[in-house]
Amino acid sequence: MLCIGKNSECTADREWDLAVSDRQASGVKDERSGNAAHNGGRVPWTESARAASLQNHFLARAGHRDRTYTWATEQNYLGIPQDDFLNDLQCRMSWYLYKKGIVPNLQTQFSGRFGVHTKKLFLQFLHTRGIDYDPQDFDEKSEHIIVRGRIIDRIFDIDFPATTELDGLMDLGTADAAAVERYRAILPHVDVKTIAAVYRAAVIEGIPPDDLFVLIGVESDYSPSAVNRESFKGLGQLNLTSIHDVLVRNMGYAGARAMELAYMIYYDHGRILAPEMGARLAAKYYTLCRAAVGTSSIDLIYLAYNQGVAATGPLVRQFGADNAEAIWQNIGMRGSLNDKALVRKRVEKFKALFK
Repeated sequence: MLCIGKNSECTADREWDLAVSDRQASGVKDERSGNAAHNGGRVPWTESARAASLQNHFLARAGHRDRTYTWATEQNYLGIPQDDFLNDLQCRMSWYLYKKGIVPNLQTQFSGRFGVHTKKLFLQFLHTRGIDYDPQDFDEKSEHIIVRGRIIDRIFDIDFPATTELDGLMDLGTADAAAVERYRAILPHVDVKTIAAVYRAAVIEGIPPDDLFVLIGVESDYSPSAVNRESFKGLGQLNLTSIHDVLVRNMGYAGARAMELAYMIYYDHGRILAPEMGARLAAKYYTLCRAAVGTSSIDLIYLAYNQGVAATGPLVRQFGADNAEAIWQNIGMRGSLNDKALVRKRVEKFKALFK
């Protein structure tokens, strides 16, 4: 979700600097499609790009070469593009460790980059599988981190369960042309694929489309590839826990299978950063929050979405669902005192667009 008080680059005049971790500026190469990013860094995910990515992985599987990475820190990571191949390695190792009862923590800005968390993940994996390695390869004091091809081969030996079980979530059908044109007129800077995905996700989940457009606008400014400082990802800025909640409380999954599928969505940028998946998950999470707070007020639903039901629900019961002002005043947002005013202003800004 939208990062409250954790982004040191937030400024009042910009209102909110959502750290879009890759493709921030025009002309940055998109690692998946090989094309330059346009439209303010928004690169819509396409089936052809997905096919190209899969083809690249297939070709690489014939024999991996050593790969080098720049050491990522809190100070320099925004200048290091996310690497989809490294993200794939992270995903596979995380999956393997999870199945071994080790819960890796990679919900950070270093997803797709090589920093302290990625180093820990590699070492956990190598030690668990008994794979020899040269510690110098992972020394942050070196000019480059080296991931040897023989280690990559062992990572790809993992029986990673690629699944299409949830890809139906991205099949949103065809959006009403008149509705899409209405939202395009309001949001001319947003690509039509994203607009159609948000609209159709709202219709399918039975929620007001305007509400979902407001929520996604506040969270990600309609950028499917948005990843904030804590790696909340996609249009709806969800993390692994949020996705797991949707799978359990909205879709009826349970136990280990729910967590397995959450991993597959969250760590696969071909899914979580697809506008269709981001919009559908956001819509489903919206319905959970609406049910929890017992109101159709977008102000309170957004608070529950962003701050959590545990923080919002008691205030709704205390002050009543019709007293949004008191709930906003009493919600305990993390960060500086100005953060609450900025978020409230941002919510009102997007609400005004759709009146």
